[in-house]
Amino acid sequence: MTSRTGVVPISSSQDTTGPLGKSTWDVAMSLSIMAGLDSDDSYSIPAEPFQQDDYTKFINANGSKGLRIGVVREPFFESETARQRLMVSYFNESLTKMASLGATVLETPLPNKDKWSYTFVGGPNEE
Repeated sequence: MTSRTGVVPISSSQDTTGPLGKSTWDVAMSLSIMAGLDSDDSYSIPAEPFQQDDYTKFINANGSKGLRIGVVREPFFESETARQRLMVSYFNESLTKMASLGATVLETPLPNKDKWSYTFVGGPNEE
């Protein structure tokens, strides 16, 4: 729905752009502005018939009911610094809020976590 023109290509199936925001309304409004056909990006062509002028009209106050959210904590939630502890605290507050709106939060262990090592910031390497 949004153009990938100008995005540094790493993976054609994962190089995507899209809105980020503080609220659902922020994201919906940003998508209303960003979405559109780009003749330089063939991936935007199939989405054109489904484009909307205003995505805020699709916001549903009960949209979290029935939503299932899987959370993998280990080894991503190490809380060694004050900044990390604050980040985890905010994340937990977000999960609590989503649960209060009807979502089910599922603590999900990482399968075979002993076979993974995290040797650099940004991603795992299988040993």
